[in-house]
Amino acid sequence: MSRIVRVAVNVDCYRVIPTKYPTIDVFEDVADPADYDALYEIQAMTNPRLDDGRPGSSNGYIAAPFAHRNPAGSRFSDGSFGIYYAGCSEDVSIAETVYHTARFMQDTSEPAQSLDKRIIIAHLEARLHNIAGKQKQFPEYYRNTDYSQSQAFGLSLYDQDAEGIRYSSVRHKAHDHAYAVMTPRVLSRARQSKHLVYEWDGASIESYYEKKLISV
Repeated sequence: MSRIVRVAVNVDCYRVIPTKYPTIDVFEDVADPADYDALYEIQAMTNPRLDDGRPGSSNGYIAAPFAHRNPAGSRFSDGSFGIYYAGCSEDVSIAETVYHTARFMQDTSEPAQSLDKRIIIAHLEARLHNIAGKQKQFPEYYRNTDYSQSQAFGLSLYDQDAEGIRYSSVRHKAHDHAYAVMTPRVLSRARQSKHLVYEWDGASIESYYEKKLISV
């Protein structure tokens, strides 16, 4: 098997999350705003990866996927730990989330509706295990829906306190870079960007648009 090397990454990265419009805090639906810091500290007591002390790293947008992990798992996580997924561009993040949002809506037989999304830009400074552009060397990590091998790979890196993975997006047409970040300590300066609407027609997402608030 080819050796996987780490690469230094110092870039802005883009993540698409569900939202409401006008913008609300990412924890609004799960807690009183006054309790956010306390909830984060409780999480940090049992997960030292959250308690890193880096300015800006406890930002709610960064903390969310680590504090509220997806039990169903993802490409590089079996559900036992959280990952901050992001793309090297808006297009990569949109392509990935259009696919996964549509799959969720299909699996739950949701009726046609508009889905509000928000782009979050954060700064990423890390040394990431690099499998980008190596689909032929590591096809088991790039399967369309079978994540068994990629999850085992991700878990092994997580157990070694790895900072994350740089890989080629499976859903983006040009397969540009995406990031699976395994610790919040390498992320900072998260801020809101564009507000998007994905149009779910009951079967697929064929279009999206940017929503803007215009004062009159």
